[in-house]
Amino acid sequence: MKFCAACGAAVLPGARFCVHCAAPVVPAAGVPAAPAAPVPVAPAAAPAAPAAVPPVPVASELPPLRPARSTVNVGAVVVGLLAVALIAGGVSFLALRDDPADGAAAAVTVASNTTIADTSTSTIADTSTTAVDLAPAAQLAATRDADRPAVEALVGQWVPQVSATRVGAQDDGTTRAPAEIVALHATLRAQFGALLLWSGDYVFAQGDEWVSIVPQGYGSAGEALTWCLENKLERPRCLARLVTHDAAVGETAQAQP
Repeated sequence: MKFCAACGAAVLPGARFCVHCAAPVVPAAGVPAAPAAPVPVAPAAAPAAPAAVPPVPVASELPPLRPARSTVNVGAVVVGLLAVALIAGGVSFLALRDDPADGAAAAVTVASNTTIADTSTSTIADTSTTAVDLAPAAQLAATRDADRPAVEALVGQWVPQVSATRVGAQDDGTTRAPAEIVALHATLRAQFGALLLWSGDYVFAQGDEWVSIVPQGYGSAGEALTWCLENKLERPRCLARLVTHDAAVGETAQAQP
């Protein structure tokens, strides 16, 4: 048993310091100090074996080459063609609409290849809603042209005439203007379905009048005058008129008695 030289406490065998005062323990003379325990060292890892390299095949072992295929997205091509067609159709539509030479009534081809028919020859059914953008004189001419087939169907018959006037005529101290004649005929059309004709196209004493007639033909002047009486249209507002192109017929108008 050894004892600490500093504090006299017993020292455990092999201890290098006193557990009571931490003084180093001096080994006894002739007694070698116990060698320190060797620190174990981990053996070095063995080098990894090199990875096996597959042998390179010779030309005779390679598979035959095939021609490369080009891949095309069919859906994208179709969509692209449709887009180009729509754009081209839209440009054609705008070009047609922007062309001032075509006019408002010209046929217009749209992208769906549907053609809107030319309305310039359509029958004008009501002067109150027809050609509102035309000047009054042009409205009179357009209405006459539209009514001509119906008037021609009455050629050779007597009809009630409900108005006859000319531009510049004096009526109750006022001068008839085209706009007033348009308004007058529109009223008669609304009341009696009147047709408009130009007296110069038929046998009239005056060839420069706009005439409104009822589209009801009769075999005699008396029957046409009866219509005037039944509708309470007295003389001189309503008279019987023979629609004809034959100047040899003679009298073509008869007033109420």
